[in-house]
Amino acid sequence: DKAELEFKVAGLTAKVKEASVEAADEEINRRRVFSPIDGMVVEIDKQVGEWVNPGDRIMRIVRMDKVKIEGLLPINEVSPIQVKDRPVTVEATISRSRKVQLTGRIVFVAPELNPSGTKFRVVAEVDNRQEQGTWILLKDMSPTVTVDAGVAADTPKTKNR
Repeated sequence: DKAELEFKVAGLTAKVKEASVEAADEEINRRRVFSPIDGMVVEIDKQVGEWVNPGDRIMRIVRMDKVKIEGLLPINEVSPIQVKDRPVTVEATISRSRKVQLTGRIVFVAPELNPSGTKFRVVAEVDNRQEQGTWILLKDMSPTVTVDAGVAADTPKTKNR
């Protein structure tokens, strides 16, 4: 009888220890930080061991594999219907004499004109790539963007998500 009782106690003790391990795992998982995007950490606001609250910014991550480029297109030369979901070619100058082409697609066409009433805003998403460990398109670059039918966007700016 004593052996059976000890066996039951040992079984209950094992379950308590198992629950304790699961609780510890849950505590660890609650404190893990995950990014919703693949990217590169460009700023760190908090250090290891510092307390943070849910929603606090702890770092800034920039997505580099796909970048968004915004530009303005003249309404008198092309209509929003003509460019919606159209492919784009982006030409970026990466050295004095070297230009690289990348491809993408128009993902947004603004439903309104700019204040002068002559242009509308478009956003293209472009597949970026690395050369010698450095991304070709960088934030605030001004590459030349050509939309499918040869319409060039006016002073586009790259944006990282």
